[in-house]
Amino acid sequence: MKSELTPDTELRTFIGERLDTLQKAMLRYDEATTENRKTQELNVSLQTKLEEQQQRSDQLNEQIKKLKQSEVNLQAQSDQLERDLIELRVTPPVPHVDIEKLEREALDLRQQLKKVEEDLKAANNNVEMIEQERDTYKVSGVDFLSIAVSDG
Repeated sequence: MKSELTPDTELRTFIGERLDTLQKAMLRYDEATTENRKTQELNVSLQTKLEEQQQRSDQLNEQIKKLKQSEVNLQAQSDQLERDLIELRVTPPVPHVDIEKLEREALDLRQQLKKVEEDLKAANNNVEMIEQERDTYKVSGVDFLSIAVSDG
């Protein structure tokens, strides 16, 4: 004996199945929307951090440029004083020239040059660190987005 469904029962079953399918689709849509919003918020955050790191990197590059120019200038002064000192040692002493003063100035310039070289090295190290962080932010953003897209 085969039980036959009435048209009313068939219609109710059909509508129920459609509602269930529609509710599941709406739930998936809400989940995807939420995940998309989170991804966009993370993207904005990463972009902000990347821009901050880029600005810091630019500032450090400018500082390095200035330090390199200072190094060149100090090296030129030091070289000139060394030449002057050699020339003074070779030529007969002149009563108004203070060789000890020139030697102190040359020593001071060498110390300043060494300090500038150390500052330049520290700035270069800082730039490398900033660039590594910036690259990490770039990679993190791409990885997160690819995971979010594959989960969606």
